[in-house]
Amino acid sequence: MYKKPAFLKHFLLGLLFCLCIGCTTLASKQQIKPQQDIQKTVFDVSQQRYIQIDDLVDQLAESKIILIGEKHTEKKHHQAQLRLITMLEERSLINSIALEMFPSTAQTDLNRAQTVIRRQPAISDHEIAAQLDWDSKWDWTQYRTLITYLSRSNINIYGANLSREEINILLQGAYPLLGEKSTTTKVKQAIRTLIVESHAIDHSDPLIDRLVEIQQFKDRRMAETLLKNNKPILFIGGLHHIRKSIGVPLHLAEYLESHYKVIAMVESLSDIEMNDADYIWVL
Repeated sequence: MYKKPAFLKHFLLGLLFCLCIGCTTLASKQQIKPQQDIQKTVFDVSQQRYIQIDDLVDQLAESKIILIGEKHTEKKHHQAQLRLITMLEERSLINSIALEMFPSTAQTDLNRAQTVIRRQPAISDHEIAAQLDWDSKWDWTQYRTLITYLSRSNINIYGANLSREEINILLQGAYPLLGEKSTTTKVKQAIRTLIVESHAIDHSDPLIDRLVEIQQFKDRRMAETLLKNNKPILFIGGLHHIRKSIGVPLHLAEYLESHYKVIAMVESLSDIEMNDADYIWVL
């Protein structure tokens, strides 16, 4: 059995808890103002044209599951997410939100924290982070406005990721993830290539196969979180998690769920394949 060097294990844990491959790539409603660059840069893949955010909301009206892929270190993405969420909320088109930033195993604590936060209108942003037990691996300055808004709102927050303990177990080895569409050699090879290209890892290192497994177990957990919780539900995670060709949509398909929309937030249309999303939000 291959034994991991200690330094490599710690290095990989750092990568994994930030996302295997995703990291590479309360303001009041009155304080949330639409920005011109956010309004006019949504590319509708099916129509092959740009639409405005109001049109996007109209088209999302029938969607029970919405997936948004982001670059975690891009504040413009979080601002645009908040703008979209408030517009969906105004039309009662969102009930829940699932976040990659929290493990699903922490749901009881998340529920308790949101109850406490809702009961304390004067609670500070710092206290909200403490109540949520916000993981410092996710830059709070990036997410503060979005997370404090959600925590104070009536939108249910769900953790959608694996826990650190679960990742440790998977690193030691686990039964293969079962599936037909999500676990093909083609899908695994695509994820493998992304991991190798995104991080300084030798392509022949046997640990890469473990990283692929963990990425897929994350995607399966995210899909299951979306399926089992109150809808309409919106997911926010790293860009590669929401790609139709390798991510959560394939795992939704394992449960015969096809009623969802995918929004990819990118800097350029060339940053993602057209068939990987329904909408490409250029920011």
